[in-house]
Amino acid sequence: MIAALAKPAELRTEVEANELKISDQFIAEIKAADVIVLGTPMFNWSIPSALNAYLDQVIRANETVKMRPDDPQKLLQGFIKG
Repeated sequence: MIAALAKPAELRTEVEANELKISDQFIAEIKAADVIVLGTPMFNWSIPSALNAYLDQVIRANETVKMRPDDPQKLLQGFIKG
């Protein structure tokens, strides 16, 4: 999965594209949504591991966020608006 994330979509092999299939599906759902509501308990001052794993799938460089090392105050710029 890490190798697939490091490549542009057009350069990924079929195996790498399959590795990102679930992540792509989650991102498509977020982009299609009008409203997103997350309700979750907190355990030991943190979110549950299942929500953390979901966020790991949907926060992707050059897909949902852009890295901006030139501006440390705004290191990540989100692509999903609204």
